[in-house]
Amino acid sequence: MQKKKIVHIIPSLVKGGAERFVVDLCNELAIRGNCEIYLISLFDNDLTATFLEELSSGVIYHSLKKKKSFDPLVLIKLTKLLSKIKPDIVHTHINALEYAVCYKMANKKVAYFHTLHNDAYKECDSANVRKIRKWLYAESLIKPVTISQASSSSFRECYSLANDCLIENGRTPVKEPIVRKKREELFPVDTAGAFVIVNVARIAPAKNQALLIDAVNRFNIENEKKCFLFIIGSVIDKQLYKELLLKKTDQVYFMGSQKNISDFLYAADIFALSSIFEGMPISLIEALAAGCVPVSTPVGGIMEMLENGKTGFLSNDLSLDEYYKAISMGLKTIDKTAIKQNCIQEFNNKYNIAITAEKYMRLYEQ
Repeated sequence: MQKKKIVHIIPSLVKGGAERFVVDLCNELAIRGNCEIYLISLFDNDLTATFLEELSSGVIYHSLKKKKSFDPLVLIKLTKLLSKIKPDIVHTHINALEYAVCYKMANKKVAYFHTLHNDAYKECDSANVRKIRKWLYAESLIKPVTISQASSSSFRECYSLANDCLIENGRTPVKEPIVRKKREELFPVDTAGAFVIVNVARIAPAKNQALLIDAVNRFNIENEKKCFLFIIGSVIDKQLYKELLLKKTDQVYFMGSQKNISDFLYAADIFALSSIFEGMPISLIEALAAGCVPVSTPVGGIMEMLENGKTGFLSNDLSLDEYYKAISMGLKTIDKTAIKQNCIQEFNNKYNIAITAEKYMRLYEQ
């Protein structure tokens, strides 16, 4: 029996949630053995600064070496490459969709899918491009996939359509260190006798780390037992980073990009997100897998992922007062052991990448 050829196309493999998910999904599909998995990146990827080094050898990888802004040469390269591969399934992510349309128009029998990794308006902020996408979705030329009820609602409002398929994100189970690294080995400061908060997010406006830093600073003013905040992620917005540095105290550290995220999650008391908007954050799924108690603002798919007091803590809104209360509850809860176990169980039941991959395979086979 000939193997089904499945091609995933993404702009790049920079260290972000969507990119993390696509690499995990391709790796999981590749081990199943009943299909050939291809991953095409429009941009080139540095081996150490992206997720490229985590891509399984079972996934066939191509880079089209795209230039910044619109690159018509990539349209030609991608169309030629797809013509050579002759895929059964083409699955696009983020803003790779439009580059793959030429091949679809010439090969309408090939099944096309596109996952919306964020709010539909924010994922595609051009009204003209949204008109093109709406036509593609409405004519069933491309099947839209959403990742949460919030994601689905935004799709239906944005495109006035109700033909999306909802599949929650998943993550490869994080590996608990055989010998857990001590806090003093992970962090650049002695945290003995203090709480540890970890935030895994790029320095970008949507991640709203100013709110998180303000809440931590307030906690340390109002409480005898202090807390340290370690922000793990690359700097996307340099001006914002400069502004955050002005808020920095001796209890706040910017760690940059790190490979061993699970080590930090196992060492932390809570995992904190302060985002203005989210799809279904992979970092939160990683925290659930590690049993690291999550505290978050109530945005996007996060509201579907966390049950207050059972699998984490949600602030009532995005104000400092409410977020400070949620941080305080997360740090001081007496039910931390039970919440940790609930988090791990929630991951195993819902967010393991094997579950997600099985749902995608069923979708592809329809």
